[in-house]
Amino acid sequence: SESFCNKNREPAHWCAMNGSAEHAIELALTAMAAGDHDFALTVCRRASEVILEPRLSAMIGECLEAKGSEVDAICCYRSALSLDTSLVGAPLPEAMIVKAHARINAIATKLGMTETWSQNATADASLDVSAIALRIRGGRIADAAGLYKGSEAYRDRTHPAFHVEVAKALREVVGEQATTLAQQALEVALAIGGTSSADKKVLAEAAHEMGDIAYEARKYDTSQEWYEKAIQQQVAAGGPGAMPLSRSGVANCEKDKGNLAGAIAEYRKALALAPQDPTFIFNLAQAYEYVQDYDSAIALLSDFTLELAKNQNRDMTTVNHFAVPLLFIKLVYAAGPAHHGKIQPLLEQIKSFPAVATQAVQALATHWAYYFFLSRLLASASLQPPAPGVPPLFMIGDSHVLSSAWAQVTFRGRPHTLTPKLITGLQAYHLRPGNKFLTVANAEECFKSLPEGTTEALWVVGEIDCRDGITGAVAKGKYASIEQGVEVAIAVYREAVKNFQERFGVTLYPVSVCPPTNPAYKDRIKATHLFNNALRAAYPNLLDMAAKATTKEGVLSPEYNCDGTHMNRRAVTLLQEELDRQLKNPDEKLPEIESLDEAEETRALVLDSWAIVAEDLEVYGVQFFLKLFEIAPQALKLFSFRYVDDLQNSPGLKKHGVMVLEVVGEVVAGINTIGNLAPKLVTLAVKHAEWNVVSEHFPVVGQALLATLEKGLGLRWTAKVRDAWVAVWGEVVGVMEPALRQAYVDKEEQEKREKVRLLVEESWGVVEQDLEATGVAFFLKIFEIAPAALQLFSFKDETPLEESAGLKLHATLVMRTVGTAVAGLKDIQSLVPTLVELAQRHSGWDVLPEHFPVVGEALLWAVGNALEERWVTEVKSAWEAVWGTIVSVMEPALREANLARMPEEDRVLVRVEESWALVAEANDLQDLGVKVFLKIFEI
Repeated sequence: SESFCNKNREPAHWCAMNGSAEHAIELALTAMAAGDHDFALTVCRRASEVILEPRLSAMIGECLEAKGSEVDAICCYRSALSLDTSLVGAPLPEAMIVKAHARINAIATKLGMTETWSQNATADASLDVSAIALRIRGGRIADAAGLYKGSEAYRDRTHPAFHVEVAKALREVVGEQATTLAQQALEVALAIGGTSSADKKVLAEAAHEMGDIAYEARKYDTSQEWYEKAIQQQVAAGGPGAMPLSRSGVANCEKDKGNLAGAIAEYRKALALAPQDPTFIFNLAQAYEYVQDYDSAIALLSDFTLELAKNQNRDMTTVNHFAVPLLFIKLVYAAGPAHHGKIQPLLEQIKSFPAVATQAVQALATHWAYYFFLSRLLASASLQPPAPGVPPLFMIGDSHVLSSAWAQVTFRGRPHTLTPKLITGLQAYHLRPGNKFLTVANAEECFKSLPEGTTEALWVVGEIDCRDGITGAVAKGKYASIEQGVEVAIAVYREAVKNFQERFGVTLYPVSVCPPTNPAYKDRIKATHLFNNALRAAYPNLLDMAAKATTKEGVLSPEYNCDGTHMNRRAVTLLQEELDRQLKNPDEKLPEIESLDEAEETRALVLDSWAIVAEDLEVYGVQFFLKLFEIAPQALKLFSFRYVDDLQNSPGLKKHGVMVLEVVGEVVAGINTIGNLAPKLVTLAVKHAEWNVVSEHFPVVGQALLATLEKGLGLRWTAKVRDAWVAVWGEVVGVMEPALRQAYVDKEEQEKREKVRLLVEESWGVVEQDLEATGVAFFLKIFEIAPAALQLFSFKDETPLEESAGLKLHATLVMRTVGTAVAGLKDIQSLVPTLVELAQRHSGWDVLPEHFPVVGEALLWAVGNALEERWVTEVKSAWEAVWGTIVSVMEPALREANLARMPEEDRVLVRVEESWALVAEANDLQDLGVKVFLKIFEI
């Protein structure tokens, strides 16, 4: 059977050519007889796409029933019985009719259905919506299109409601052909229009359906525009109508565009129009979850379930009613111990669902999976509330953060509670730059919600990439291989980690990906293996739980398996072991290598192992760089030997390799007093900043170094030796990385200063063409802002002032002094004595620090007036920066000079007043008063 199917590729193709379903039925019956219902189901469904055949519907029902999908099976049996014989090649054989009725009754009885499901439907052969719909449900879209486009309503463009009903029938069928025809029908309805209230309601319905089509195509802006039009039509019709649903559609678009605040606002509007609608309640609660507002989500769901309980849950009539408890249990578990008392009642409620409801909600795959996972997790271990006052250790990531959630671990010598920050459905690939997917917005909210002072967290991402994302992309031809898919995902992963760490000031400890549990999933196993190996290469601080939990077949060891996807509570033990391995002591004071001081054996292992490598630094230096370029090929472009074809024999590479390993040798030699090497390491870091080396290169270099040592030492490379070398590398990074970051900060500041200098010098070249005019304008502006300042000058009584020879002379001298300051910007330190002397000289003329803002305003105005159209924002900012620098030197010098001229008693008084102002600004006086009295009582 498989050979026959593979040979023909798509059974639907040759069924269509033959105009008969016989071959497909024969093929499916062969598979069913062999017990292969999955294969039979595929054949029947493909054939049904082009052949309207009741036997295929009945056989699909039989396959679904065998697979446990009994509700779907009933629908298929009933469809087989109700197909219009005028539309099909042959009626359902008598034996299959009897069997279909028997199976419908048996399933209905089993599931407690009260409706007579065996009642046969009568087809309406007249040319109306039902006749078209019947063909649509039978998969005969072309026939349905012919009937529709041959109708009077289509030809004459009348009866918009007819076109909307046709579109809605088409929307029940999956496929591009049906969707295209539905869109055409809606466009006809919208083009017909209408002014009556009834017409506007139809137009609103059409606009909403257009919104749904665009939403399914992920055209969220277009979809939102249609939903808004639907709302406008409903308002024009004089009633809410379907407005809550369209409002919810707007919210869905906002959510999927990553605008969670907008989505919450729209869901609230929808809920206000339909306060007990389970869909809107479900969506709003989930949106609250995305922004980490668990209290609002739980309050909303609590109120809803309370209302249902008042009527003994008799109002739970839809799948969405039953879906609410599934979401509820996830939220109360993720929200924390304060809500965990709700878990057991929710578990009992879900277990008491009617069988038909349980089967229906299982179609909500994500939410059912969460319930199944949590029910298994909680059954394996009881939740213990964390001790009061224990700080959190946040775990940010996908559903795997829940395996260890709320357990207590020791981190940096202190107990911590593992606190989840859940991002449902997150893949590393979602975090690529520019993507505004929902999970990205959810991740942003998780980081924003971290309490102030959080500096470290665990990062749990990648399992969904390996399970679905990478393997699915390879299957669709997006990537040529799993290796390529992993490479792309890891690149996005690393960039995202870097981005989050820099923006939120949090060091992330990546956690390796949990492997699959089924050895038959070869592609998933391969993707997970490659992904974890890439993490091991990139992150020396990786918490590699998967290493101990993975069997030799590459699957999760049964002792750690919870639900087939996640680890059980034994994950806590693995995590603690990894934390202990990564953080040898509570403060991680690697610069002194305290653990090595206490362990002579470990120190000896480092020295002995290095002695082996030191015998041939050139060979191992080459191996180091070759490994570095293997891990990060782009790193090669940083080196002068990047264009050499035979890298292994490159003299430049050999020389550089020896230099690098000589530095490592110096670190090893000074293993007890590594601090003495700090100046050299800092200088090395600053030099590497000139070569565009960044902090993110350290993990790659560390991995290459460890791999080189492992290869060189062979069997001598034990776990203890590895841990010791990790510590050595850690202390090198501990010195060099901050120095490297500071070098870039200094470099950036220097570039900013240089840009300011060039802008000021260039603009001053224009100003100095007429220093007298600019100087006079400068002083006149001072006297305009502060008229009293004129009294400080000898020319105060000369009129007209602007023609005063004294003013012109003084103004020119001042402008020349400004020119001296501008010329000194190349070496600001050499300018300091001149500025200090200038401040001291002005002290004798009763100039005060309070005068600086006036002078600064006047100077900038005068320069701007001289430059005219050249006085742009960039130039103004440069002058403001220079004036700020001048004031920062002159103002303190002026204060000191003014104080020196005061009598002793006045000087003491000023010192006291200034110091008290600082105290009052920096302290709460009530707290300070308490401290004073406590000190009195202590004395």
